[in-house]
Amino acid sequence: MFRAFGKYYRWDSVNDGMIESGFRSVVQDRYSDIMSEYRHESANRARAAGYNIPNTNNDFAIMRDFEPISFNEDVWKDLCKYWDTDAWRKKSVAGRANRMSGDDTGTVSRHTGGSRGYDQYRLELQKELKRIPTFLELFLITHLTAEAKKKFKAKDYDTIQELEFCTPTARAICERYTSAMVEKYGEDLTQHPEGDVDLWVQAQEGRGKCRRIYGVGSSDLHFVVTGTSSNGNKLTSSEYQRSQQRVQELEEAHAELARQNGEMAKRQAQMQK
Repeated sequence: MFRAFGKYYRWDSVNDGMIESGFRSVVQDRYSDIMSEYRHESANRARAAGYNIPNTNNDFAIMRDFEPISFNEDVWKDLCKYWDTDAWRKKSVAGRANRMSGDDTGTVSRHTGGSRGYDQYRLELQKELKRIPTFLELFLITHLTAEAKKKFKAKDYDTIQELEFCTPTARAICERYTSAMVEKYGEDLTQHPEGDVDLWVQAQEGRGKCRRIYGVGSSDLHFVVTGTSSNGNKLTSSEYQRSQQRVQELEEAHAELARQNGEMAKRQAQMQK
């Protein structure tokens, strides 16, 4: 995927490690959603061709012959063969159960950021604040309730404790992190770094043996908290904005391809009739 990505964009070779690290982080975070969209597209193509596939179930024996418009046919057949196994179905069921499991209070929602990632929120906040936002600001904008977000953006609050979080877990970890930041860097928040990975990890105390870091998921921890990849490379503001514009262009292109594919499937169904 990264090699294919490199066919559409060019960059200075000295940034190869940084670009690939960021690419892998985004793909790792988006991969399951991307594959789900492809399966949905394949099922719709099969339905348009006259096959009866329930919305709640994938029939890979049929879908294997209806690869998504931008997919290699042989690769798609191999994926369908893998998905059409008991082992994969068990993993899928377990993953769905984990995503739907609640936190301390049984609340399913762990964030209120929607489908947008930290990278997009970072860019939007940077435009609003006229500076690079801190990780704390990113966390608040994605883990506060709708009303609390309005107060946060309007700066209509004195302390974070006044704001309402989406879950008690989000509040507890955020409060431990902010306390640790003040203890380490002082009361003047303007002197704090964008984020401190070690302090965020320490703030996870009490979460048992959970393998994922709260608020980060499967993404690159360093990149989410500090805007710096694990190998220590960091995008400049202009590089970051260009990368986000490219991400947006790719997402828009993907949406357009999906739309064209839907129209094509309808035309094929009409031609067959």
